[in-house]
Amino acid sequence: MLFSAVVALVAYPVSVRRDLGAGVFPPRPGPATAGAGLAGPFGLAWRLHRGQLLGWTVGFGVLGLVLGGAADAAGDAVKGNQQVAEILARFGGTSALAEAYLGGTLSLTALAAAGYGIQAALRARGEETAGRAEPLLATAVSRTRWLAAHLLFALLGPVVVLAVAGLATGLAYGVSVGDVGGEVPRLLGAGLAQVPAVWVLSGLAALLVGWLPRVSGAAWAVLAVCLLLGQLGAVLKLDQWALDLSPFTHTPQVLGHDWTATPLAILTAITVALLALALTTFRSRDVPTP
Repeated sequence: MLFSAVVALVAYPVSVRRDLGAGVFPPRPGPATAGAGLAGPFGLAWRLHRGQLLGWTVGFGVLGLVLGGAADAAGDAVKGNQQVAEILARFGGTSALAEAYLGGTLSLTALAAAGYGIQAALRARGEETAGRAEPLLATAVSRTRWLAAHLLFALLGPVVVLAVAGLATGLAYGVSVGDVGGEVPRLLGAGLAQVPAVWVLSGLAALLVGWLPRVSGAAWAVLAVCLLLGQLGAVLKLDQWALDLSPFTHTPQVLGHDWTATPLAILTAITVALLALALTTFRSRDVPTP
């Protein structure tokens, strides 16, 4: 009661002195020029994407610790369930259940990372529809540089989050089996092997932004189709050509299995082509004015 009375006594004289609709302290103009970190489109893109990237990175780190810590126990838990064991073995490409579990969880983690890549690519479209892109493009900033600044995060962001997921998974699993030095690099590599497939969806989202911006949200539908093909394709006994529509089908299983880098190179080449088309089409289409 006494505290409320004191606050009211202080608040009244302040309220009668300040301007209507203004705060207690008058607003002050910001700096006349931007700092070095905002000197170009890449600095602005970093300012726009950094919070999102940090949140996804922390989330993937926590997820990796949880999944890696449960790997050894998960392998023991499904030994008596032949159906679950077969599903995990199909995901992981190995008969060792713990490794199959790790391969399967990293595959699912890659689908989540693709969600980040799509979100980062579509941020450019969000800036455009909000009317913040056109004033920038009216200056000396080229369309290519502006879009490329956002696409940089759609490419490098998945690398960061999958690397963190692989490291965290390897650390937790290594601690549980007593081999941190061996498991961390192995699972880091397994996580990074998922990157080219994720890039394909980032590139597709970029192409939609550059070429068909009104339907750029369809990139989320493509991700949903990839998820369904990966989870239900074999159960529904779909033809191989249908399963091959998902770039994640072509990611080699690197845990406990011989593999080749050829599919990764092909997926990367597809990504480069998609990004080139995205930048080319964006240069020639209209950008809405505020």
